[in-house]
Amino acid sequence: MRGLRAEFKFHNVGQGLFYTGKLEYGNASFNFVYDCGSEKESLVKKAIDREFRCFRGNNYIDLLIISHLHKDHTSGIPHLLKRTKVGTVILPYLTPIERLIVALETPQASEEYYSFLADPVEYLLGRGVKKVILIGGEEPEREWRPFSKEEPPELPPEPPREGKFEIENNLSPYKNPQSQITNSEGNSSQQINQRTVEVRSHAGTLRVTLNGFPIWMFRLFNYRVSSQTLGQFKLCVGRYLKKLLKKNLWRKKHQQ
Repeated sequence: MRGLRAEFKFHNVGQGLFYTGKLEYGNASFNFVYDCGSEKESLVKKAIDREFRCFRGNNYIDLLIISHLHKDHTSGIPHLLKRTKVGTVILPYLTPIERLIVALETPQASEEYYSFLADPVEYLLGRGVKKVILIGGEEPEREWRPFSKEEPPELPPEPPREGKFEIENNLSPYKNPQSQITNSEGNSSQQINQRTVEVRSHAGTLRVTLNGFPIWMFRLFNYRVSSQTLGQFKLCVGRYLKKLLKKNLWRKKHQQ
């Protein structure tokens, strides 16, 4: 594909991941970020500043993909959103109880991180993100299915004078997203009606196209926590809260 330029970079942020990519063809460009975090937030902040040196108005990320919600993959997102404007964010959908598990696995994190975990959708949209795609839905099939061997069509020999990269969403819809999220989330269900949030299954692909020609393809996976594991966790939390409540009542009674 003459004229197509692709650049990918792993940034040295220590324990964590910050990966950027850029596609260019003629005057059209597409920027994406895959994860943005580190155990040492100072390292990922410096990497963000190096990668996005311009002022906020000149830094645009077409697509931000968050592989999972652990701190070392997300701690740089607040700084990234201050330095850039982001079009679309894709992240796995975790129920509130699943996000609580992640929070408990990460003691002594920043208040910003816990705000993100409490409601990722509201957090992202409240900081200028245009659209959020949640990957969730029915229990995924773990059987590996190979990619199609069909060759993509050739791009025109010369870059178009006008054109822009677009995100073509071929991910399968998640069955009954409205009722599922309404039962467990607050404002996120309203955002679905406003088309700023989509809930999809990981079946299918996400393509980057230029004037209708496929240029790049993302294949996403989200293996859910089993219902048995979540049930055991809920019982454990319930027993702990009962003990804590009983202990506090005993203490209050003897202090009177």
